[in-house]
Amino acid sequence: METPFDKINDPIGLRVAAGLSRLALALKTNAQQGAAPHGLSPTQSQILALLRNQAEGMRPSLLAQSLAIKAPAMTEALQPLLARGLAVQSPDPQDGRAKRIAITDAGFALLATIADWPDALLQTVAELPPQEQAIFYRVILKMIRQMQVSGMITPGRLCITCTHFRPNAHADAETPHHCALVNAPFGDRHLRLDCPEQQPAAPDAAEAAWLTFLNAPPPSLPI
Repeated sequence: METPFDKINDPIGLRVAAGLSRLALALKTNAQQGAAPHGLSPTQSQILALLRNQAEGMRPSLLAQSLAIKAPAMTEALQPLLARGLAVQSPDPQDGRAKRIAITDAGFALLATIADWPDALLQTVAELPPQEQAIFYRVILKMIRQMQVSGMITPGRLCITCTHFRPNAHADAETPHHCALVNAPFGDRHLRLDCPEQQPAAPDAAEAAWLTFLNAPPPSLPI
């Protein structure tokens, strides 16, 4: 049913985009305030945060995927970290032609003085009811998909594009998907954006998994 508000309001898509822009601006400001006093960019502080829990380091290509940025941007961000001794580069033991980046003691010390930029967002999201969090996460996954298709961000190690992912394989609405790696059902809320065990599916299989996931109805919210 059409109401007067349909005529005076901007289209819902425009308002969603405007809302996301406000959130992005708030996060960017938060990240800059934490990193700038230490001579770091928000991307560089995020790199150190990722490396913090990776004792063996990470390949630059994997860092780029995890942060959804292009390889040249990752190379540019890494150079100051290496020059300042906040990170170190060494040969990858699994492939001598590749390199791994690891955080140094100096990097750990600096990171300890910087507020981790997702903390503010985590607190905000945590205040949403669990069902709203799950639906919001599903929407985020769909948006990531569209941005990947348009080439705005690089593909990451998502569950949905993994060879072990079986979308909507079970009748249970809470846990409709199946992971063949651990042979267990799971739900939208369990989907990972960056799974270390992810094995990329063939392009056709990944596309089919996306379509199955996208076409399934989302869980409903209580009225």
